[in-house]
Amino acid sequence: MKKIVYLFLFLFCNVSIFSLFAQIPDGYYDAAIGKKGKELQQALSQIISDGAFTIDYGNTTAARAMDFIDGYLYDIYSYPCCQITNPGTGTSEQCKIYSFEHLFCQSWFNPVVEGSTMYNCNESGPFPPCSDLHHTFPTDHYVNSSYHGSAPFAEVAQPRKISQNGSKWGYVNYECYDSLVQGVPVFEPVDEFKGDVARALLYISIRYMNMDETFGSSVMTEKSQFKPWAIEELKKWHLMDPVSQKERDRNNIIHSLFQFNRNPLIDHPEIVTLIWGSDSLYSTFNSPHNEGRPTILDVDTSERQVVLTFNMELDPASAENPANYTFTGGICVSSVTCQQNKVIIELSSPLVKGTIYHVYTRNVKSLAGKHMMEQAVGFLYGPYGSRYIFCAPPREVLTVWTFDDLELDSTLTILSNRNIGEPTSFWNAKIFANGEYGSSFFESNQIGVASQGNLAGDPRKAAVAGKALSLKRRDANGKSIVLRFSTKGWREIMMTFADTRSSTGFTTHRWEWSIDGVNYDSVKVGNTISDYGTVQASAIYMMRELDLRYIQELNDKDSVFLRLTVDDAPGATGTNAFDNFVVYGEDINWEPPVGIKQRRDKSDINLYPNPNNGTFEIKMENATQHYSAVQIFDITGKMLIQKNISDDITYININEHPNGLYFAKIIGKNGNNNSVKKIILSK
Repeated sequence: MKKIVYLFLFLFCNVSIFSLFAQIPDGYYDAAIGKKGKELQQALSQIISDGAFTIDYGNTTAARAMDFIDGYLYDIYSYPCCQITNPGTGTSEQCKIYSFEHLFCQSWFNPVVEGSTMYNCNESGPFPPCSDLHHTFPTDHYVNSSYHGSAPFAEVAQPRKISQNGSKWGYVNYECYDSLVQGVPVFEPVDEFKGDVARALLYISIRYMNMDETFGSSVMTEKSQFKPWAIEELKKWHLMDPVSQKERDRNNIIHSLFQFNRNPLIDHPEIVTLIWGSDSLYSTFNSPHNEGRPTILDVDTSERQVVLTFNMELDPASAENPANYTFTGGICVSSVTCQQNKVIIELSSPLVKGTIYHVYTRNVKSLAGKHMMEQAVGFLYGPYGSRYIFCAPPREVLTVWTFDDLELDSTLTILSNRNIGEPTSFWNAKIFANGEYGSSFFESNQIGVASQGNLAGDPRKAAVAGKALSLKRRDANGKSIVLRFSTKGWREIMMTFADTRSSTGFTTHRWEWSIDGVNYDSVKVGNTISDYGTVQASAIYMMRELDLRYIQELNDKDSVFLRLTVDDAPGATGTNAFDNFVVYGEDINWEPPVGIKQRRDKSDINLYPNPNNGTFEIKMENATQHYSAVQIFDITGKMLIQKNISDDITYININEHPNGLYFAKIIGKNGNNNSVKKIILSK
C-alpha cells in the first residue's frame, strides 16, 4: 500500500496531473440532504468518519509533498517563502527548515496528563487528529514555534512579531473582543489564508464531534468545539477568503491517496452557516431558501463612519445592535442607527486611508423578521471614501531604510535603500547624525550598528532581518537624528518603523517635522495611529506608525525632514534599536476611479438591463477602438469573469451567483480610461 502511495505522489509532484484525482464521488453527501444545524453536523461527521484511513504520523512525509509547488513551500503561515525542503527543529531564522503543524493545536486535542501528553503523535498507530491531513500542514518551523505555538487564532491589533508575509503575533483590540481573549497572545494569518485556516479548524469540529472525550479546553476551544467568540471569528474568515483551487486540489488528493475522506466545508462552503449561522432558519443542505432575506448592496464611508445600504427595510432592533457588526483592522463599533434600509455605524477609531477592511455582518432582520444572509464585505478606504479592492488608490512605498548591511563612517550619514521605493523620493534621502539639518553630533559610542535587526515592517515580500540602527548611552539624552527625503509628486504621507529598548535605554521619543531643515514643529502624537507614550523595555521589536497626513505642508516637496529626539535614559549604557523606517505616500495626481462613488458617467457605456436577473449586455460606442476587456467582480473584490471585447455589445451571464451588488470594470486600451459600473443582480 505504501509503495502505491509513493508512486502516485511521485506522479503528481513531477507531472502536476491534479485532474486525475477524484472529485466528489456521486452520492458522497446524500445522507446529509435535508438536514441543518447539529443534525447536519452529526450526519457529516458520520460521512467523513466512515472508512477514513488513519496514517501513521511518521509516514506523512509523502503527503507533505502536496504542499510544495515548484520547490517552494506553500506555507499558510509565512508564504511566500523560499525553497526549503528540510524538515527539522531548532533554527532561529525563517525559511530554513519546516515542521508539520497542527492547526488545531496538539495541546487542544492531546492534553498533558500527569506531566506527559496522553498520546505520542510520533508513534505508530496514533490518535487520528495527530496525522489528520485536513488540518496538518508543513510550515516554516521558526514561524510555527516562535509566532503561533499554541496561541489561539484571532485578529491582532497590537502586533509584537510579524512574519515575512505579514502574519502577526500579538494582542487583540480589548475594546471589542471577548474578555476570554484579553491579555492572551493570539496569531493572525494573512487574509489570503484566513479561509484555509477557518475551514481546517471547523473540519475538526465536524470530524471529531463524537470522539473528543480526551480533548482538552483552551481559550478558543471546548473539546472539539469552538467557543462562541471563536465561531464568529472563523465564520468571518471563511466568508472573507473563499475556497481556492489549491484547497480543492488538496482535498481531492487527501481523499484519493491518503485518508479517503473529505473536508465538506471545501466541497460545500455553505455548510458553515447552515450549521453555525442563521441559514439554518430557512434552508437545509442542498435546499436553499433565501427569498426575502436582507443583503448588503452598497458601502459608503467617512473617517469614523460606515454606512451599509441593504436591499430592503430593516428591523431597527436587530439592525441597531452593535454586536452584529465586526470590522477587521482593530476597528471597534461605537454606536449604530438604522434609517429604513440604511445602517449608519459610528466607529470608535478612525479608518486609515489606503487600508483594506472587511465588515462582517450577521443577525440583522428585515421588517418581516427574516434574518440576513451573513456577509463579509471588503472595501478599501481612500481619500474619497470607500473603494472596493479592484479600484483602490495606491499607497506606495516612497523611501526605506532597512539597515540590512549598515556600516557607519565618519560622515555619520546613512543612505536609504536604493532598490526599494520611488526614485523621485529617495534620490536625496539620508539620515543625519552629524549636526546637519538640526541633527545632533553623535560620538562614536553613542550611535552604532545593532547586529540583530527585525523583519517587522520590512515592505519586501522576502523580508530580511539584517541589522538595525542603535542609539545608546545616557550622555546622548536630548540628541536627535534627522531623516530627509522627497515627497515631490506625493501626498498623504505616513511612516512606519520598528524599535526595541533595553531596560536602561531611552524612554522618550519626540518627533518633529520641517520643510527647510531649520525650523521644526512637533508631530502631534495624539494624531498618530499609535500614541505609544513612554517607550517600554522589550526583548522584541515593537511596530510604530506615524500618521503625518494631517500635515499638508509635507505634501509635494523636494525635501522634507523628520527629526527624532531620544531622551530620559535611566542608565548609563542603555540602548534603543530602530529598524525599517518606511515612508508611504499617495500619488498626488491620482483621481478616484468610477466606482462606488461614481464621479462621472461614461455616456458611451451602457449596461442594460440593470437591475437584472444575471444576464445583461454592455454596449459601448466604437468599443474595439477604446476598450480591450470586461471584468466582473463581486462585492469582496473577487473577479468572477473576464471577457475580451470584440464587438460594440458584450453579453454577460452571472445568473449562477446569488443576488446582490456586483461591478463591471471596462478596461481601456493600454490600461487607460478604465470605467466601473455597478450591477444589481435581483432574480
